[in-house]
Amino acid sequence: MKIKCPQCGGMTHKKIGDYRYKESGLDNVYLQNIHMYQCSCGISYPSILRLPRLNELIALTLIEKPALLSGNEIKFLRKNLRLASKVFANKLGVGKTTLSKWENEVQNHSEGNDRLIRAIYIIEKGIKRQDQLRIQKHLENILLKNSNTDYVIIAEKVQDDYAIRYRPVVESWSERFFSINAFSAWKHSSIATSTTTLGFGVFAETGKTYVQQKPLLVGTDTSLIPEGTELHATQTA
Repeated sequence: MKIKCPQCGGMTHKKIGDYRYKESGLDNVYLQNIHMYQCSCGISYPSILRLPRLNELIALTLIEKPALLSGNEIKFLRKNLRLASKVFANKLGVGKTTLSKWENEVQNHSEGNDRLIRAIYIIEKGIKRQDQLRIQKHLENILLKNSNTDYVIIAEKVQDDYAIRYRPVVESWSERFFSINAFSAWKHSSIATSTTTLGFGVFAETGKTYVQQKPLLVGTDTSLIPEGTELHATQTA
């Protein structure tokens, strides 16, 4: 598939690279081993395989987070369920204003609210019983509280699926450290961390790739165009 660069109109060439997936609404998600369309003008555009599948795996990784969810993470889970703020707030038994304060981190939510958010996500998504039990066992002895540790979610494309790794960052690294070398360091680090690969290689969905046409801002509607065969799910709004 030939992609013209919307910046200069030149033809791009495909390569394998890493990408910070800010369009998710989360600033700590990094994609590895994905196709990128590179233009000679210096602009590159990611080609993201099975975007709905990727978003679901990220959501399942957040469900197992050993700390309170951030506001953006709560919003990500809600949007992945395709629920309006009012509907999701009703399911949580709180007002829409309260939910908005949580999502925008104007007001802290409790551990009980946090566990309820995760439980509602599990129920609404119809997650398999065996996976529910595994998640429950994982969380039952963990005290969920605000963490001083920064985390990154690394989604590595492996064949037609993704392997997800959830890793703490020991220090508050600057933007320049989020490079291929940094990815390598996390992958081979001896730090005791939780590594999660959820549903890898068992999803019987026809593949579809989304290609970003132009640089996007966090929180905006994505303009990812489909490349490949039909998909049995839709992109998360």
